[in-house]
Amino acid sequence: ELVEGLRGGSGYARHRRAFRAALGSLRQSARHYVLDGHVTRHVEGARLESAAWKLIGSQDPDYARRQAIRKRRVDRLDPIRATMTAESYRDLRATVGFEVAQVLSAILEAKAGRLPKYSGAERDAKNAVCEA
Repeated sequence: ELVEGLRGGSGYARHRRAFRAALGSLRQSARHYVLDGHVTRHVEGARLESAAWKLIGSQDPDYARRQAIRKRRVDRLDPIRATMTAESYRDLRATVGFEVAQVLSAILEAKAGRLPKYSGAERDAKNAVCEA
């Protein structure tokens, strides 16, 4: 429900306000549902926070901020994944690990998208120059 305010509509400023409200509530719930004792609730909150970052990041026009948001998502989720034991929380750990992998893949794809694209002839010419 908190993340729903970020979907649809128009206006980046309006979405930022909804994002900030959602983020404040999610961080407050993370303080209440600590990882020791409330693992499932804590992970759900962290994944909701990641989803909120994903939604606001998808609308941000700045490349550097989008990449920083993606890194923030990894920084939020990866320590949780590393803390959970594979024996007790196998499925939950795999779900968080999959989300972290998706974010890292998005970072890599964004970086690859900024690389210049060369045709085969251009690449061969550049390689010939380098080899000479």
